[in-house]
Amino acid sequence: MSLYRAIYKCPLCGRSLTTGKPTEIPTEKLPDLLAAVVKSQQFASNPYLNTPPMQIPHQCQDGSAGLAQFAGFQIVKP
Repeated sequence: MSLYRAIYKCPLCGRSLTTGKPTEIPTEKLPDLLAAVVKSQQFASNPYLNTPPMQIPHQCQDGSAGLAQFAGFQIVKP
């Protein structure tokens, strides 16, 4: 198992960001986890079923505001 963190990328400024703590995930389970993220978005109208979010608000360094989009899970190197 390795540590991974959810990564979001703001299309407005290009910055990558993360929320939450890294999670230990078996590498072979990543495709299933990504499929679960997509499936959960089918219930986006129900706030109890749409986690993790596909977009998060982001304050860009130049003062703009964007919606960072879920990009995937990035391995945390020791």
